[in-house]
Amino acid sequence: MNSDDVRERIVACASAFGLSHHGLTNIGSTWYGLTDLVRRASALSEMLCRYLLNGPFRTDRGAWPGWYKGVASMYAGEIAINHLAPDAERTRLLDAWSTGQTSPSDVVHIHCWHTDTPFSKHWFMSRRYPPEMAASLNPNAMADYCLALSFQSLIGLEAWKAAQRDRQAGALAATLS
Repeated sequence: MNSDDVRERIVACASAFGLSHHGLTNIGSTWYGLTDLVRRASALSEMLCRYLLNGPFRTDRGAWPGWYKGVASMYAGEIAINHLAPDAERTRLLDAWSTGQTSPSDVVHIHCWHTDTPFSKHWFMSRRYPPEMAASLNPNAMADYCLALSFQSLIGLEAWKAAQRDRQAGALAATLS
């Protein structure tokens, strides 16, 4: 959301609904605050997201990193937070980047943004990280920590699949006997 075009479209959307935008950009997907305020911001964000998906993005998906349907919820959240929490403050504790060497112990929430820089969720999902990398990862560096967790999830998934197969085989054997 760093281009002038995207910023202008977000402000125009806010204006179309009579909502104020106080210039806080790139809000992120994780919010922390008073329950009532977060619930109202979530409800407003959902309404705005539905508008974006069924209006501006109905026939044109746009293209990342510009105006793009795939991050409509981020645009909606930015509008909602600007309108309902004009004094909101950004913190490095939430939505920390999954890239780089920052220590994961210095944050409370990690956000895997759309990037080709390690750790990239898209690279992981397309199996571009060889499993052999797992042995040399530094869990105190953010990118390595995220990749290590991802590799662990695959191990857990394989164990779950094996247990499912065993249960199905047991159910089949019980049916046949």
